[in-house]
Amino acid sequence: MMAQRPSFRVVTYVLATLVVVGLVMSRLEAGSGGDEPNELRSATEPYLRQAADQRVHWHRLSPALFEQARRLDRMVLVVVGNAWSRAGRIADDIVFRDLELRVYLNRNYLCARVDMAEQPEWGAFVYPLSRAEMRFQYDLQMLVFEPDGKLFRTILRKHREEPLEPIHIRGRLQEFRRELERKRRLDPAIVSAHARQQDDLDRLESAVSTTGTIPFFGHTEALVRSANRRFGGFPVRNEPTVIPSFQPLLPAAWRFLLLTGRYDEFRTTLDPALRSHVVDWVDGGFFKQAALLNWVGVELDKPAVENAEMMAMLAQAARVLREPAYDTFAESAWFTLTRRFWTTEDLVPAARVGDEGYRERSRRSSFGPRRLAQTLEPPKERWAVAHLGMVVENNVQMLVRVSDWGMLRASSPEFREVLSQLRAEASKEPETYAGYGYTDVNATVVARMLDTARLWGRPEPMDQACRLYEALRNRLGPDADVPHRFLEPRTPGRLNDHLAWADACLAYYVARGDVAALNAGRRALARAIERFRTRSPFVLGVAVGEASAAIDLNVPEVADAFGESGAAKAIRLAHAYGFLTLGSKGETLAGAALMTWASTSAHHLTSLGVGLAPMTTALFCAALQTEENTYLVWTGPHAVAEAGRLAARSPNRSVFPIVPGVRPDLAAARPGPYVSERNRVLPLESP
Repeated sequence: MMAQRPSFRVVTYVLATLVVVGLVMSRLEAGSGGDEPNELRSATEPYLRQAADQRVHWHRLSPALFEQARRLDRMVLVVVGNAWSRAGRIADDIVFRDLELRVYLNRNYLCARVDMAEQPEWGAFVYPLSRAEMRFQYDLQMLVFEPDGKLFRTILRKHREEPLEPIHIRGRLQEFRRELERKRRLDPAIVSAHARQQDDLDRLESAVSTTGTIPFFGHTEALVRSANRRFGGFPVRNEPTVIPSFQPLLPAAWRFLLLTGRYDEFRTTLDPALRSHVVDWVDGGFFKQAALLNWVGVELDKPAVENAEMMAMLAQAARVLREPAYDTFAESAWFTLTRRFWTTEDLVPAARVGDEGYRERSRRSSFGPRRLAQTLEPPKERWAVAHLGMVVENNVQMLVRVSDWGMLRASSPEFREVLSQLRAEASKEPETYAGYGYTDVNATVVARMLDTARLWGRPEPMDQACRLYEALRNRLGPDADVPHRFLEPRTPGRLNDHLAWADACLAYYVARGDVAALNAGRRALARAIERFRTRSPFVLGVAVGEASAAIDLNVPEVADAFGESGAAKAIRLAHAYGFLTLGSKGETLAGAALMTWASTSAHHLTSLGVGLAPMTTALFCAALQTEENTYLVWTGPHAVAEAGRLAARSPNRSVFPIVPGVRPDLAAARPGPYVSERNRVLPLESP
């Protein structure tokens, strides 16, 4: 039986409907700005370049943009992120390519993007103090400003189950517009984010009290409570029941437990991470974080600073706890920094960019069942399945995992052979690195490499670390004003650029006894304290400069991100440089002045951050240094070598060589080791 054909009227109606729909879609596409220029198409910044082909009307952030916002009476959406952010890539692939969302944005908002690697002040801007309690993800922030430039609302990702979908984002932005209208009608129920932002700043910059004791006990108890007893780590959300939660690597928290002798808590929180997929056994080092409490769902980005901080902390732990396995992990991070990251004249990039695809697997780091079978012979494949966790049912990403450290201690031949073959297969896939030429990244990596090489006491690592320092020194030159990006074009330095360079100079002095390096670092530190002071002389902001008349970006960085916060680093360095320059004449901000500044700043900031563990723990590490005020020194013709050996035996102490031109009072003393306790120097009897 022949099927009945549709009537002419029906066909005409369907065709007309399709034409109308096509016209509407064309108008919508026109409204989305497909033919209009995207200001980011000529961008060189990695994160901005990711959006160059999007049809959102992206702008660069500038005072002119807020002038336009006031003229059009539109709110401004500022998306702050970086290229090595899994959430940022999802937002670019899914959220900002959604037709309805981009049409809505182009009609109702002015949209700007900021690469936080290029402008780190934006990464630290919002809620500088209370962010430590909120624990939102640092690497993707959506900030909504009123037309006059005041912060109104934020979209911050705090946990994995929080939606990162176009319909959710559009709903939030629509709600924000309605709330702004209610605020303009003087609705008392609408309180903008600007109030919370200002409260944070007021608390940070309030009058400083130097009386009382630093609340180490309270912070230690808060840190231990924040730990997860079952899976280890310090998860972003820590509840009695197991819920989806990010598991970041927080080396400052583990270092504090080492310094305070809480060794059981140290092992309980660190060892599960080292037995998880967050360790990269193929290329060395550590991935950024895991998405779940049990360290599953690893984000495959690999920041250089985080790896350097983990490396130094693990080398310290290996000596404090006499656990060789920790050195194995430190050497793995060393390998990835020196053999994978540092391969060009542009020195160390900020991160290796994750390449998660289907099932969140990596072309380089993941070995699915088929690829594993193609790479290994059957006996070795079975060994890998049994010993390296290569079981797809509980390892969807199929990343190598070593849970039995006995293989490391015994140097298992099967382990070496299987890893060698997996690495050879992985090398066929390219790696992507981003963020070249940043002073803060390179100087921090240099400092932690010098610290680590000194603990190891081997000449080859020390020579490598010194070569990187010297290459960076040649890039920066003698000026105390340190640039942020030392490649062309050079950009103005931020607080962490100056501090990181001072850190690297101090580490180089300790390793080589180079007085010129010590003086260069002291000048950079003094410049930072002078230039980045806020309303309080004991609190430093991240950057000098404003995006608009209403946005003061010179906010303090108190909470740790991938490494030590700027506030903690400033306190630690000021106290150490102060000790080494005691008695200096004709120098501003040296000796006792630096030590007093460090102690006062530590008292003020720790009084605010006592219950904000673990995100303020680096502050308490630095405060412990100022409170104890104890240093070991070695004087005489072999001071550098002897101080290095003493440091390996006293890994929880700062050990300095005293060479001619440094601390004349100590340099004139009889050669040998001394301990300085609260500036009272005594011979050290048993070095």
